[in-house]
Amino acid sequence: MRLVRETGSNSSFRLFVYGPGTEVVTHDFDNIAECLKRQAEIEHRLMVVGYELAQLSSDRRDKDGIWSGPDHRRAPN
Repeated sequence: MRLVRETGSNSSFRLFVYGPGTEVVTHDFDNIAECLKRQAEIEHRLMVVGYELAQLSSDRRDKDGIWSGPDHRRAPN
């Protein structure tokens, strides 16, 4: 199972739920708060039935929470 949030160009928010298998469910929201609330509800239900939440593979923090990846921030113009 995988949950992905996407922000649209017109301040809309979409939550994709991938799985189980090839199933994909899409939820549309008018604000980020409702999107995050729905994501938390889905994650909670998944944990109740035995799923474990995994850390994102793109997260480059070490076990102490210190970032070890490249710094992509840019100085203001």
